[in-house]
Parts: sequence; structure tokens; C-alpha cells
Amino acid sequence: MVTKPEPAPVPTQSDWSDPPSRREWITDTLFELGELHIEQIANALHVSTATAYRDAQALENQGIIIRSKGFLRAVAPSTAELPAAVRAKRQLDEKRALAHAAAKLVSPGDVIILDDSTTNVPLIPLLKHVKSLTIITNSLHVAREFSEVHSHQLILLGGHYINWADSFYGTHANEMVKDFRADISFMSDAAVWSGAIYNPKDFVVNMKRAILQASQRKVLMLDHNKFSRAAWQRTASLDEFTTIYTTSHTRPGDVANLRKYCSDVHVI
Repeated sequence: MVTKPEPAPVPTQSDWSDPPSRREWITDTLFELGELHIEQIANALHVSTATAYRDAQALENQGIIIRSKGFLRAVAPSTAELPAAVRAKRQLDEKRALAHAAAKLVSPGDVIILDDSTTNVPLIPLLKHVKSLTIITNSLHVAREFSEVHSHQLILLGGHYINWADSFYGTHANEMVKDFRADISFMSDAAVWSGAIYNPKDFVVNMKRAILQASQRKVLMLDHNKFSRAAWQRTASLDEFTTIYTTSHTRPGDVANLRKYCSDVHVI
């Protein structure tokens, strides 16, 4: 006898005609439940089984899930380890809003550290137009983008290349950061809880800590989903940041908690 799959959590959104929105919900729900059946997806999103199959196929082609006998399972153990190109598209409108606000902190001639947080990606085109910046990064994507800007100096932190992050990490990269002094750094993280940010990977935690130590002004950018996720390893206290940006989608209680630890919190 075949057991009928249990209903998936009912999503709050009513219109699921947009494929990216459906696929993001599928991915997030997989990380929450561990496994989903095609029928669960179709029923929860009020779409046909054929549409659910197409979404599953698209996610499998991206290397996000694996399928077996109608069941879907996530390849990565957390959203933090999704491919960088996939993470960059999540909450993109919020990330763009955060970038436009944060970019105003940058002045010509500044030395800036950008880690591989995909929240930093929308900052790239904005910073290209600021004169004579020095960009320090462990992200290969960021380095590629700024390699075309001849008015900027570019420093790529070398180390062990991590494919899913499209970035360099490890002891050599961490030691290299210690040789620099930046005017400002920009970053995000996998999760926010209580008075700190968290990440599931120790080598990411170590890189972010090194960047914070090397930066005079430390800027944290958080979309609203960071407050509902979990990661087990503490990266830094919120009071280590000089400025924190979040968006109007963030719950008032979460914003109030940020303000307990940082005096310069902006809701965009």
C-alpha cells in the first residue's frame, strides 16, 4: 500500500503563477521538512502536477534538488550552501534596496572589503561609478566584475576555492585580510538570532571575522528572511557593526531587537 504524502505547509502567498516564487518556496520548504512529494507541491501551491514536475526539473537542472520516485530532496544541507548564482536571485528586490541605501556610505578613494555575500551583488554596479576605489574581496564573481573597472584597484584574497560559493576561503585568505586596513566593509550572513549573526560553515565564519577586524566601518545588510532562518555557528555580535540596514518587510520586533545592539539601524 502506497502512503499518501502529508500536506505541505500552506504558503501565505495566494498567486503562484510566477515560477521563481514557486521554486523558492519549494526550496525553502525542502530545507524545513527534508523531503517533499510532487503531490504536496501541487496541492500547496494550487498548481497542476505537470507544473510541479516542471518546477522540480528546473531545480534539479540547477543542482539544487534530487528527485526519486516523485519525492524531492535538497542537495545542500542549508540555503547558505545553495549555488551563489541561485542565492543572488533570492529576495532580489530587497537586496537592491539595501544596496542603494548602503552605497551612499562610500566616498571616492575608499578602501572597501566585499565578502561573497550575495546581498553585496547589487552593490557592484553602484560602486563601479565611484572614483578610485580599492576593492578587496574573496569572491571570484566580485573580482570578475571589478576587473573591468580600470579606475579601481582590485585585490583578490587567495585561498581554497569553494565551488558552490564561487569564492576563496581558508587559512591563507584569512591571513591575507589581516594585512589590510579598510575604510568600510559590507556583508550579510545566513541567519540572525537574538544579538548575533550566524553561519553553518566554520570557514565562512572565520573569513567574516577577519574582515570585521580589518574594517574601520562595518556594515551589515539583512533581508527579512534572515530572521526566520537558523544556523548553528555564531559569526559576530550585532554590536560589532557600526551600521545595519534591513527592509520594511522585516517584522517590527526584529527591527527593535537590532536597535538594542546597534545605534545606527536603517529600515529601507
